[in-house]
Amino acid sequence: MQLVHSPGTAYSYHNPNYVLLANLVESVSGERFTDYLKKHIFEPLGMIHTFSVTTTQQINEDKTIPLGHYLSLGRSIEQAEPLWFIEGPAGIVSTAKDMSLWMLAQYQGRLVSPALMKQYHSLGVIGPYGMGWLADQGKSSGRTISHSGIFWTYKSEEMVYLDEQMGIAVMFNSGLNAFVNYSAFIDGITDIMRGEKPETSFLNGRNMETVMIALILATLVWGVYAYYRILRRKKRLTISKLILITVGRLIPILIFFSLSPLVTFIGGGRVLPWFGIWTTLSSPMIWLVVWSVFNLVHLACYVYIYVENKKNGYA
Repeated sequence: MQLVHSPGTAYSYHNPNYVLLANLVESVSGERFTDYLKKHIFEPLGMIHTFSVTTTQQINEDKTIPLGHYLSLGRSIEQAEPLWFIEGPAGIVSTAKDMSLWMLAQYQGRLVSPALMKQYHSLGVIGPYGMGWLADQGKSSGRTISHSGIFWTYKSEEMVYLDEQMGIAVMFNSGLNAFVNYSAFIDGITDIMRGEKPETSFLNGRNMETVMIALILATLVWGVYAYYRILRRKKRLTISKLILITVGRLIPILIFFSLSPLVTFIGGGRVLPWFGIWTTLSSPMIWLVVWSVFNLVHLACYVYIYVENKKNGYA
């Protein structure tokens, strides 16, 4: 295996590095990572309802944790989180009250020394990502630190405005979805906290799902209409025309099976299983399936017409 970049020359978020960091904490402290977090961070800050888990199975088996969801055609569908190892890069389960204590700790000096806290909240050497925070300095917002987390069926967003001493954390029991901009919730709540009217983008999840439903219905109407139109016309077909028709009708199928490499490319090399692609792009996948099925039916009709034409000496 080769490194993607030489160390210190580029920024790239990589979850396995946090697995190594968790192992490092265990090696130095002599404690399990989950126990270390509880003893040295959660309990001193009064975060009595916060704990760390090693795998998603512990989340699924804990009846006090709401079941996760994915979104499809505008509906929230319950779904257990698939099994995967999350200790280090993820796996912190918390509450709204405990998250408020965590954000207050960014000001109170109880977490680490002032010198380390300043470094903790600073930009990285070669990018905005520092010691676990995305740090920024805006004209209107001043200094901010933020981070988010996402599973297939859960999502969290956190933003702390250091100069305003205002922090916002939002936790969702729905996960990765191409149409949902979770950070917009933080922006909207920030506007409300400042006495401003939150802005709503037209390209929001609800509108995009409505567009997908309309597109699926339109595809159904087109598919049925085109089916009867093909049978009624029964136009003569040559082999060259049939080949062109076949290529055109296979386009949605090719798009469907190109989703995995396409999503991997957009995700910076992260390989998504088909379950992940389904939860992320459920509505577009349904549309592609409907479109593909009708195209296959239409193609079968064209092949039938070509065979009949050939029998009759027209092809």
